[in-house]
Amino acid sequence: MASVHDIPPEIIAASFEMAIFTWGISVLRPLSLVCPSWRDIIDHTPRLWGILLLQGKLRASKVKRLTDQLEKAKESPLSIVCGPAARDHPILKRIAALSHNWVMADVNTSHLSTTQWSTLKNSLQELKLSRFGVDNWNALSMAFFDDDDDGVRVLQPGKLQSFTAVALPRCWVTGFLSRNPTIRNFRLERGHNIQNTLHYIKFLYNASSIELVDLVHTSTTADPPPTTHLRDLRNLRLNGVDYPSLVLSNVAAPNLQTLTIDGKEPQCLRGRFYGVDIDRDQQPLAPFLAQWSQPGFLPEHLHTLELKYCLDIADVPYLIRWLERLNHLVRMTIVDDTVGEAATSRIQESVGETNIYRALARPRVQEDGTLCWLCPSLMILYLDTDAELSDLIPIARVRGGNWIPKDPGVDDETTLPPARLRRIESTICSGNPPERKELESLIDEMYCTCTHCGLMIDFDAAETEST
Repeated sequence: MASVHDIPPEIIAASFEMAIFTWGISVLRPLSLVCPSWRDIIDHTPRLWGILLLQGKLRASKVKRLTDQLEKAKESPLSIVCGPAARDHPILKRIAALSHNWVMADVNTSHLSTTQWSTLKNSLQELKLSRFGVDNWNALSMAFFDDDDDGVRVLQPGKLQSFTAVALPRCWVTGFLSRNPTIRNFRLERGHNIQNTLHYIKFLYNASSIELVDLVHTSTTADPPPTTHLRDLRNLRLNGVDYPSLVLSNVAAPNLQTLTIDGKEPQCLRGRFYGVDIDRDQQPLAPFLAQWSQPGFLPEHLHTLELKYCLDIADVPYLIRWLERLNHLVRMTIVDDTVGEAATSRIQESVGETNIYRALARPRVQEDGTLCWLCPSLMILYLDTDAELSDLIPIARVRGGNWIPKDPGVDDETTLPPARLRRIESTICSGNPPERKELESLIDEMYCTCTHCGLMIDFDAAETEST
């Protein structure tokens, strides 16, 4: 039987690193008491001591611990997490003097301004940079990037792999993106100018993951830039982004594997939170869905799709037509009552199918007489769309291995059945017991999404117990 002593020291050291980021450097003391081998790993792994967490005010005891850490870290790579309260202290100057050893930094512009890009670029691999103060941003960024001219920028790009920009002005974000074609993971938080957002995307042609969060765009752009082709992009997430259709319509990501569009809370609430006056309707997703259905834009390898609070009734027909082309989609999540409203609307004859439940429950007859399934590889379905159990049972029947070709006049003998639906989550408790029992017999796993079932509260039992 394998024991903890069979784990390679490198793996144990990596787990210790995660523990330090979670609980601080003091966690090493109890870990060193576990056994001699763990104590030996801690004593002979300088990079563990190079994780410097400067949170809160720098009191004398904390400064002493940081000084001891720097001594034990020697010349090992340094990971810096510096909160806004940690500033104007000599220990920060000493840490800045070692910026040539920084591999990870979570700092603000005030901290970073004490260093220069020419020192950081050969070591820094991960950066989270936050805005601090209201200083002259252009002057600070020019000083930071001062001796990195155009020739050096091309011949010697930085090693930055992951970059998170939090409420940063354009000069800082562009400065890093233009000098680091190596960036694979990019996250943009809290912005207002959609032109800036589209401008940043132009530099991310090597990115594999992009996340846009809380972008309260206050206006659209009258002259959108040319389409940016992101052939390496695998994961794309928009969380609380205004005008998502306009952003996505400027991107071609044919190799995308996961896509999330989360509208989050109503825009008026987010507008008040960020001090921005928003008085307009959200742009529909139909233009983006229509464009991403075309060759060169269609993400044929998409396997995970999440849509939350972002749809209009007029978007649903375009969504269904787009889903018809996603043959490899395995997991789909839709949280939006608009989908339920569209299913009962009376406009499907003029604009196409608006009932996504019906579209999932039966194949479509193509022009050549063959059948085509909507998302034939679908295995996990999460619908918080005001759906009734009667809407779900037909889906489960045909996707539970019970479909038999039987349409007369249609060449369906060569049509393969869709993949077996393994898991479904929706408002299961809305139906009667026979319906729930039938659904349970067809699907491997089923879960109810309502608050009553989610909290697992038996109100009847609780009332009986109280009486």
